[in-house]
Amino acid sequence: MIGQEPKAFRPCYSIQTALIPRFIHRSRVTFITLLFVLAAAHPSNAAQEIQSSVNPSPAARVDLSLIGYRAPSRMDRLSENQPAVTLDFVDDTHVLLTFNQKKLWQRLPECPPEHQDRLMQAAILELPSGKVVHEADWYLHDRRPYLWPLDPGEFVLRRGNELYLIDSSLHEKLLLKSPDTLLWVTVTPDARQIVIETPNPAREETNSKSQNLPKYIAQFLDARTLVSQRTLPLNDIIDLTATSTGYADLVHKNDIWLLRFGPVQKHRHNLARVRSQTEPNVLFSSNNSLLIGRCPTRNCDYSVTAFTLNGRRLWQQHWPRYRLFPNITRNSDSSRFAISSLRMAADPAAIAAIQADQGNALQPEISQLDVFQQDLRVVETASGTPLLSLTISPAMMSARNYSISPDGGRLAALQNEALQLFDLPQSSQDEQTKFAQLKSDLPDFYSVTSDPDSTPLSAERVSSLPEEAANPTKDNAANGTSPPIPVGTSPEPSSAVGSDAVATIRVTTKTVLVDVVVTDSKGHAIPDLRQDDFQISEDGHSQDVGSFREFSDGEPKADDSSTTSSATPKPQAPSPNVFTNQTRVPNTGAVTLVLFDMLNTPIQDQAYARQQLVKFIQAKPKNMQFALCTMGLGTNTHLRLIQGFTPSETVLLAAANARKGTPKETRWQVSSAGNLNNVDTVADLAKEGPTGGFQGLLSALQQGQAVEQVSDTEERSAITLESMMLLARYLSGIRGRKNIVWLSGSFPIALSATTTFNNIALDNPNYTAKIKRVTNLMAEAQIAIYPVDVRGLVGAGQSAAGAGGMGGPSFTGSQDFSAGSLISPTPSIPSDMQALAQEAAERDTLLQFATATGGKAFFNTNGIRDAIATAAEQGSNYYTLSYNPTNKNFDGKFRKIKVQLAQKGYSLHYRQGYYAD
Repeated sequence: MIGQEPKAFRPCYSIQTALIPRFIHRSRVTFITLLFVLAAAHPSNAAQEIQSSVNPSPAARVDLSLIGYRAPSRMDRLSENQPAVTLDFVDDTHVLLTFNQKKLWQRLPECPPEHQDRLMQAAILELPSGKVVHEADWYLHDRRPYLWPLDPGEFVLRRGNELYLIDSSLHEKLLLKSPDTLLWVTVTPDARQIVIETPNPAREETNSKSQNLPKYIAQFLDARTLVSQRTLPLNDIIDLTATSTGYADLVHKNDIWLLRFGPVQKHRHNLARVRSQTEPNVLFSSNNSLLIGRCPTRNCDYSVTAFTLNGRRLWQQHWPRYRLFPNITRNSDSSRFAISSLRMAADPAAIAAIQADQGNALQPEISQLDVFQQDLRVVETASGTPLLSLTISPAMMSARNYSISPDGGRLAALQNEALQLFDLPQSSQDEQTKFAQLKSDLPDFYSVTSDPDSTPLSAERVSSLPEEAANPTKDNAANGTSPPIPVGTSPEPSSAVGSDAVATIRVTTKTVLVDVVVTDSKGHAIPDLRQDDFQISEDGHSQDVGSFREFSDGEPKADDSSTTSSATPKPQAPSPNVFTNQTRVPNTGAVTLVLFDMLNTPIQDQAYARQQLVKFIQAKPKNMQFALCTMGLGTNTHLRLIQGFTPSETVLLAAANARKGTPKETRWQVSSAGNLNNVDTVADLAKEGPTGGFQGLLSALQQGQAVEQVSDTEERSAITLESMMLLARYLSGIRGRKNIVWLSGSFPIALSATTTFNNIALDNPNYTAKIKRVTNLMAEAQIAIYPVDVRGLVGAGQSAAGAGGMGGPSFTGSQDFSAGSLISPTPSIPSDMQALAQEAAERDTLLQFATATGGKAFFNTNGIRDAIATAAEQGSNYYTLSYNPTNKNFDGKFRKIKVQLAQKGYSLHYRQGYYAD
């Protein structure tokens, strides 16, 4: 398959100056010409293009023929999963090279005839001199992969069904002796776990094909203790690659592929949906991120997209021509990676000669020609910044002929019979910051267990959308899982490492806290209610209130102890030599954080919102603690705490008036305004009809505008949700209720929006899982969101009544975010209707954020100061109820909470439910 440049990437217009009307001023002609050239080019924001040095000169070269190395034969080089050569850095100044020297050796008499024995030479070379520091001969029994890097200076060597630990001196230590055949072995990117695939021993013991047991199993073993972390049943040998937190799989319908990730099937979540004509390639660039390589259209180039394991898109690139057999290696902390791929690059003259002389029996077949070219790229993991591009000759399918040093500063590659070394530039401070943010973006799984997966994985699983198992089996014996036998133990059941040796952590919600705000018809808080006045139910089933407490002005009421049935007990003095972290922490009541959203707010609205915030601070309630935080498109950080919690008006005013809080115009706002002006200008010129020559230019500008809007919207969405997650984690450490007053002009994710196959945003990640985690985490941590639309009164927009009373909007369901997607333009709808639809979708999202966390949304009002005051007042006068759910099946589904009051005429505002994880 030789890809061609897709039409969407080709300049398809030429300037016809003769068609430009003569009455247009020359300067305007120049302006339009510049617009045309920019529009005809491929949009820079849609995807990154590789712009790195190609085939640079090496910094050093080592002649390997001096140690007996010869380039492998074509059969050895182009055999899949049968490496004939490996190259790995031991440290920054030494490499480990293994190869088949093709010399005479004596076969072990105990090896059966079916063994494909070979003798591999291992040599540790000093760089750049090439001096052999250590060497050894490894007797192997097959041609499958045999060596994997562990920590710097350590490797895992496979000999048949035994694993050995190799150190920097090539000393061997028996690590694992498996009683079952090791069909596949790999190591996770963080080198903490070893993944092995073996036949299912339980199936072999029953010796019955009728048993409903998987044929194979995959086990994740701790790299040091060999304790089994989890077991997955398999129907086929799938050569599973994974991280220490989980694995990825694909399902598809037609050319739409859904990528999922999780530790086991029960706890997987959707990462992304992509379009591809063939099955996408999935590679883990780090323990927190992965790459998806795919072919979006017929005769396409190769598209590579990087995602975090939480579904946040990091970057995207387009590579010329379709790629085969991609392979990846990383430096020690995975901040950089080198990726190899093969593409068709056959010699046309050689093919023509074979086709012209097909009757010659001595003529090789076309399939026997060396038609592959191996391309190598070194890339920054977090940003996708290219560092080096290289063509390796001869090409190797298993791609173990290159390596990147532990510090990421050097690349080693085998070129014919020489080892070439390339120096890589140091990472910038910005790159280091981005990678630090990537490492903190860990997948959120509420249950980490060693239970096996319930549904076996299969090589054919990607062909259709499968049925999910309803009741996962948790008996290791029933599923045929048995951990391998570590070295020094007996294969007897009594000495094998069982599941009891695995530390199991289960985090389940056993006590549910619900903060309830009760107001009258004017929105004022109602005090002095008692526990007997409230009734609470979950999914329609009545619950017993376990504790009850009233807070007024952010402080617990003095006489509240009589109504609390589960007050925090005073910690008892521990016994001698016994230490405890149980302390009696005073409840400081409610605190309020004001989030000034400069990322999603136009600059003109920022100035007005800041004025209103200053007026509120000047008249804020005494002794009520506030903090100020900004969110913007910063270089190193998007979230900035400009003032911590304090009751001092003077300190808060100084922070609000400081330079950090001044209005700032972000890149997307400037770009959006510029694109709109360009489109309007060309649209006026295009009204003259086809003879004016501007119809094609207008279409190109509109397409570019749509692509850029999707890219900017996606970036804002990711930053906003990531910032909300960070705020939730920060505020969760504060006891009691926390209120976030979110001053914003828009929100780029629409929960009610749907994505069609013709939508330009199809490849954008689905934020469903992350929205669910954010709102659930905030609700569990007693954090309520109060969004305030700082745009004020908007003509023809949603009325203020749309925000509902203090009870919020009518609750329409179980807060299912499964339809969550990016707001993107639809060319078939007029722009004014799109603006109204987008505004309604944004407000619906903010309403549901407020409802899910127990807050209230404020829209269509110029009284921003009053909205902040109302949010602060209502968020500081509330009742806290708790109960133990009668439903003990914590299956991750949403449970609806309903609180009722005996008295009529009041409005209740509380979180509408939670996910029972």
